[in-house]
Amino acid sequence: MKKCINNNRGVTLISLAVVIIILMILSVSLTISIKSTIELKEYNSIKEDIISLTEEVKLYYLENEQLPVCNEKSFNLADYGVPTEDINPNDNNVYYPIDISALSNQLSLNHGDGNKNKDWNTKDLYVMNEESLTVYYLQGAVLDNKRHYTIIDDFAGGSFANAYYSKVDLPIISVVTMESSGSDKTLVTVGDKIKLKILTNYILDKTPTIVIDGQDVTNNCTWNGTVGTVEYTVTSIQNGKVGQPVEFSISNYKADNRDGETITDVTFGTKVLFYNAE
Repeated sequence: MKKCINNNRGVTLISLAVVIIILMILSVSLTISIKSTIELKEYNSIKEDIISLTEEVKLYYLENEQLPVCNEKSFNLADYGVPTEDINPNDNNVYYPIDISALSNQLSLNHGDGNKNKDWNTKDLYVMNEESLTVYYLQGAVLDNKRHYTIIDDFAGGSFANAYYSKVDLPIISVVTMESSGSDKTLVTVGDKIKLKILTNYILDKTPTIVIDGQDVTNNCTWNGTVGTVEYTVTSIQNGKVGQPVEFSISNYKADNRDGETITDVTFGTKVLFYNAE
């Protein structure tokens, strides 16, 4: 009887030890899982900010031919621990804080209190390069124990900017927008002007042939660095075109030792539609 009792006690102690070890393992795993989830959420929120800011900055630059930044304050990324591997090799090493008050009122950031309050002395700040228009977050975002300072939408999470820009050929033309001179920027009728604006990632070696509504308007396009602007006045609307989008094409251009692809659609906003004012 005594031997049986001793054996039962032995089994109980071993079982208790196993349970404690399992609980410890589960606790560590749960802690790691929670930490990873928090890191991923933070990383994605900064990624969302950077993507939104990149789009808004390009649109602002395209419309105003200047950057929405504070030129009185510049930054050296190395002072904030940004490694060379996480810097776009196309940068010119001049970085300015983004003035979000100049951007769309609809823009809402998850971070960047420095940008919201125009406090250029905090790390909670988004800055951009004046040459490549790449956006950086001075505080950085941690993912898989690596800190990232810029995050590009279309490459795998955890990759660094240098690897991306060294392997990927950026499109020669980055942004194309179209608007009408009418009260409704999305509609155009006889007498209205159509404005087509183009933003390139490179200085063009050969400017494009531009056709709007079947008319070659190449010679009407003015270029200021990487921004091209062309206007076309609608003199008539052919039968069947009312309610249809104004067609255009941008073709036969070169940059970065490459031929550009033909573009027939806007990259931001929508095409302008014909309408009958009568």
